[in-house]
Amino acid sequence: QTAPQHATQRTFQAPYDRVWKSTIAALGDHPVMAIEKDSGFVTTDWVRTSSTGHVAGGLGLMPGGRAELRYKLNVHVMSRSETDTDVRITNHSEANVYNVWSGQHEWQPISSETTIEHQLLEQIQEKTVTLP
Repeated sequence: QTAPQHATQRTFQAPYDRVWKSTIAALGDHPVMAIEKDSGFVTTDWVRTSSTGHVAGGLGLMPGGRAELRYKLNVHVMSRSETDTDVRITNHSEANVYNVWSGQHEWQPISSETTIEHQLLEQIQEKTVTLP
C-alpha cells in the first residue's frame, strides 16, 4: 500500500519577495548548500531520516522493518506576475540498502512519497501569511 501523492508545486497569491522570504524561513533546519535569490533556486544538502512500516519511499519493507533514508531538495521560486509566485520542489530521495552481490550497504534512488514536499509547501503558505 502506497501513500497518497501530494502536489509538489503551488502558486501563491503573494509577490516574489514575500514568497522567497517565506520559503527560506520554511526550510528552517534544512542544511542549505546553495541559495540564489535572483534565479529563485535553493538546494539543500542531504537530510538523513528513517522509516518504519511496510513501505518507505517505494522500498518494500517487512512489517516492523526499518530503512535508513536520506533526501535533498531543490526548490525553485518563480514569479508569475506582481501578485502570483510559483514554488516547485524536487525531492531526491535515497534508501541505504544491502546489496547481496557486493555484501555492502549502498544508497539507491527511490521515489518520493511527496510528504516532505507537501509539508514544506504548507509551511511556506503559513509563513506567507504570518511573516511581517
